[in-house]
Amino acid sequence: MALTLEEAKEYLRIDGDEDDNLVSFFISAAAKHMENAGVKDTESDLYKMAALIYIADAYENRTTANSGTKIAGIILQLR
Repeated sequence: MALTLEEAKEYLRIDGDEDDNLVSFFISAAAKHMENAGVKDTESDLYKMAALIYIADAYENRTTANSGTKIAGIILQLR
């Protein structure tokens, strides 16, 4: 169940197309993050919900105090 740009934009309540590249990047990053975490069931609604939450957090909190923790988790997956 691939998450579409339109679904992510609807969840984020984005009407225009100026952030399409950024949201597409977050969709790709969310999918890779869950793959690296060992998520196998990409067809469930829970997968889509997790991806949407990941995308919303990345979009709405591009610069936060928690970014160090987020980066650490991503780096651990890349090892």
